[in-house]
Amino acid sequence: MLFTDKFYGPESVIFSMGTGRDIGPWICMLAYAYGSPNVMFSLSGIACYSPRIAAVETIQGDYCILDASQGLEKRYDDPKYEVPECIII
Repeated sequence: MLFTDKFYGPESVIFSMGTGRDIGPWICMLAYAYGSPNVMFSLSGIACYSPRIAAVETIQGDYCILDASQGLEKRYDDPKYEVPECIII
């Protein structure tokens, strides 16, 4: 199919999964049952992490760290960590 042929129907849908998942055969069967030949197995972060970062930065203007534990060496075990009383999303 050429890029300009059509942009609708089963051939316009891509089925994708990220790394570390054991659903590869199931994604293929779902795609083929739907009628799509488009199955994509992404490398680390391309299917889930990178789009999540892009969406959050587009909508919120920055990457959101809800509990700020990532900034501490021992994370939740660090004595400087305080449990948030309220998180607003």
